Amino acid sequence: KEKATTKTVKKAKLTEDVLTIRRALDEVQRWVIYFHGHYGITKKVVVGIEHETNKVQKRLGYYEPAENYTHKESGTKLSTIMLTEEFFQRPMRERVETVAHEEIHVDCDEHGISDTSNGGYFHNKKGFKARAEYHGLIVGPKNGNHGYNITSLSDVEWEIIKVESKPDESA
Repeated sequence: KEKATTKTVKKAKLTEDVLTIRRALDEVQRWVIYFHGHYGITKKVVVGIEHETNKVQKRLGYYEPAENYTHKESGTKLSTIMLTEEFFQRPMRERVETVAHEEIHVDCDEHGISDTSNGGYFHNKKGFKARAEYHGLIVGPKNGNHGYNITSLSDVEWEIIKVESKPDESA
């Protein structure tokens, strides 16, 4: 009887975890749709979770253009925004800012703008920085080998997003 109870508890916990992840991904998808509309992006993007995070890179997410990612089962080439486990542990504003950052990569890809080099690590000035600023993001100073990779929303933009998109703090 104790084994059955333990099994039931584990199954309930797994179901709860899956539902939590699903809710979090649904929330991220809402932001992707929001930024697609806000930035005028039409490219289809899939959102996923990177389960083998490289702790050395310390990034919260990354964008993979369609030519770099093929769905294992269907063979379809998909553009993806991959988010790390650490992303989901960050405050809401940082999560939204990360999605906005990745959406700049989507926008650059859609418009044929070269925005990074060095395997996607160096965010360049003419492509990434210029496009991020065009869309209203604040871009920090050049960050060594990563270029202009530090982006944030202005307080005014964050307030607008909170009104228009209503981020769910519990997701």
